[in-house]
Amino acid sequence: MNSTHKSYKKVAYIRMANEEVKTSKTVIYCRTASTHPNDCMEIFSQRDKLRQFAYDQGYGICEEYLDDGYSGNNLDRPAFAKMESDMAMGKIDTIIVSCVDRIARDHFIREDWLHQLGLMGIRIIAIDGSHEASPLLQQIHKETLNAINSKKPMVV
Repeated sequence: MNSTHKSYKKVAYIRMANEEVKTSKTVIYCRTASTHPNDCMEIFSQRDKLRQFAYDQGYGICEEYLDDGYSGNNLDRPAFAKMESDMAMGKIDTIIVSCVDRIARDHFIREDWLHQLGLMGIRIIAIDGSHEASPLLQQIHKETLNAINSKKPMVV
């Protein structure tokens, strides 16, 4: 029986050859702001949860981007910049995060970035369920916020 085997730390992930892998252009993005010694395992815990989710859902992970000790107040982070470069080159079609605030804490920065994902046809999945959305739903979310902020009626 054919199988592929990928070993991560203490957990072994085995996928049988006949199991469907949803996409090979799926990536994981993790970010933590703290560099405190007591929080040093947080980034790895976040990554391991995302790996398990991806495996359970049948996603093949092609890359992992980890920004440990970087604020979410802006998008100026090395792994994030590399991920954006890979997005622009068409290497990514799905991004899995633990929650959308891993992308950015600032609501407006995050919403603008999510809008750009929608324009590029890239899906983001937040495993906490806060933003599992197709590009269309991402656009509707942005338009809803714009309508609320401008007090103009929204056309759907």
